[in-house]
Amino acid sequence: MKNLMVLSFVSVLTIAVGAAAYAAPITTSTTLGTTTTFTPSSNVQVDAWASNSAYAATSQHLSGNRIFFGMNGDSKIYFNTKTAGSQASVSIGSAGAPATTVPTGYTTL
Repeated sequence: MKNLMVLSFVSVLTIAVGAAAYAAPITTSTTLGTTTTFTPSSNVQVDAWASNSAYAATSQHLSGNRIFFGMNGDSKIYFNTKTAGSQASVSIGSAGAPATTVPTGYTTL
C-alpha cells in the first residue's frame, strides 16, 4: 500500500510541474494541464498547488495513518502520521504560490 501511495504521489508531482496555477483536492478523475487525466485510487486524496515554476503536493489514503508531502527543489518525499480513517489537512500554499518549505512535523520517507 505504501508503494501505491508513493507512486500516485510521484505521478501527481510530475503532472503538477506543468500545471500553471493549479490548485485542488483530487478525489475523482481530474484533467491536469491540458490533456492529462489523473484518477486516484478509491479513498485516496491528493492536494496540489502549482505555479509556472513550482509545486507542492500532499497525498493520503483516507483510511490510512500517513500523509505524504513533496515540493519542487527537494528530491525527498516527507510524511507525517494522522489518525487512521481521518482526513488530514496541511497548508501547502495557495493558488499560484505553492509552499517552499516542508510543513512542521514531517519526516523524510
